[in-house]
Amino acid sequence: MKTIALLLVLFASASNAAAQSALKVLTLNTNHGGQAPWSVANQVAAIVAQAPDVVFLQEAAVSQLDEYVSGINAGLSTTAWHGAAARHCVSGDAPVCSSPSDEAVMVLSRFPFIEIEPRLIWARDDFLAARGVLRAALQLDDRTIVQAFACHLPALADAVGARATWVAAFRAWADTVRDVRIIGGDFNDRPSSPAVAAMASAYIDAWGSAGSGGGATHAHDNRVYTSRIDYLFSSSGAEVLSAWVPDVTISDHRPVVASYRVASNPAVAPVDAAASPAGELVLMTDDFEGGARDLSKWPGGVLSGTMQDVTLPVAQSGGAVVIGPLFANASGFHYNGASSPPFDLTDSGYAQVDLVQGVTGEAANAMFTVAGNSTNFYRIYQTGAAGAQRLAVEKKLDDTKYPLAAAPYDPSAPRTLRIRHDNRPAAGIDDVVFELSAAPVATPDGTIGAANASGGAADYVEVYREPWDARIDVRSLTFELKAGTSDKESSPGTVVWDNFRAALARPSVR
Repeated sequence: MKTIALLLVLFASASNAAAQSALKVLTLNTNHGGQAPWSVANQVAAIVAQAPDVVFLQEAAVSQLDEYVSGINAGLSTTAWHGAAARHCVSGDAPVCSSPSDEAVMVLSRFPFIEIEPRLIWARDDFLAARGVLRAALQLDDRTIVQAFACHLPALADAVGARATWVAAFRAWADTVRDVRIIGGDFNDRPSSPAVAAMASAYIDAWGSAGSGGGATHAHDNRVYTSRIDYLFSSSGAEVLSAWVPDVTISDHRPVVASYRVASNPAVAPVDAAASPAGELVLMTDDFEGGARDLSKWPGGVLSGTMQDVTLPVAQSGGAVVIGPLFANASGFHYNGASSPPFDLTDSGYAQVDLVQGVTGEAANAMFTVAGNSTNFYRIYQTGAAGAQRLAVEKKLDDTKYPLAAAPYDPSAPRTLRIRHDNRPAAGIDDVVFELSAAPVATPDGTIGAANASGGAADYVEVYREPWDARIDVRSLTFELKAGTSDKESSPGTVVWDNFRAALARPSVR
């Protein structure tokens, strides 16, 4: 019996070990990209000496991204490393940055990026109006997804309040991201400060929990390091095994390094991830949680037409956008909805949304539109009488509509509607593609939707494609969610949209 028990223990231990991944992470404030007396070469050498898997950098110029990446690849005798950057904002007012900075935060890694998402957090200090954060979803060797966030908080002693504002805004975003999260950067404050304490209340401070040696990371005189203001934080699922601050002099900051054991949770990459070695560049996502519409994401109303009835209810409720109840037996046009700021989809990219609940009636419509302007756009919409409901594809050019294709719609099965720009110059392809998810998919939170939270692991069916028309300006596209009636319908229903996402599948710049 003892032999059997021992074998069971050994088997369980082996299984547990097999279900975990080792991960080493490093963060470093580069002091303006190795500004004298420091150098990029010395910083790269110190990074290579630690042999990390993921690196967070702060204060490097965007133009230095390739220099750091190529240096690490050369130092480690590999070609696996790549990276991405998110710029800060010198001046502007949320959500518009009128003057982006050359300075950025970066994520570098040997692991492939499934997607990347730069985001500005507005917390003004003496230097910047908003600071960029970069989220990179990394796929580890066993296909587990880790969400890596690079950040740099507002600076100087008088920015205590700005740092607290920054953390509150950051957590409102990061706390909702699924998968294991690791956050690294220069927080410009000590562990007892309000900002760092607010982070530590939800995330594990690597050096604070498992640090060895001296933990000071910042020198005011470039010689003696006295303050601990640089951190690696992690969520549950990432066990901190050890953390240390290497005794190097390569910047006015020293790096923080931590070794983790990550609980394995193999995930399927989004269908477009393979299109780019750097993963997708997320332009905008919204799961519509919270009690009110995010006006930075949806500042406009109806764009694809002049008929907007503001008395038709549009609300964010139950984690979705709800339009209606649509007006029953109402003559004329009664449409309402919301539209985004313009985005550039010159590179291959797409916009998609889940139609969770559609309409009933030939004069009732639930419309998802990608528009250059009100008279030139592409659209997928749902319409039709009970038992004959359908999804239709159309375009509007110079104010004239052209029907393109149609597919049956099952009101019991939520679908994702996707409009994609397929731009492959080497193959001579520059098309608009209309796609529908092949079948409903259970999302990680247990709800039913056509795409999962990481952006679309569902299979898609191509409904129609044709060359992209130049009258629909791909450099400035607005996304619109809309619903309503164009004539009398006895029971048109209520329209529910969820899980909006727009991304570039093949970003041309990192």
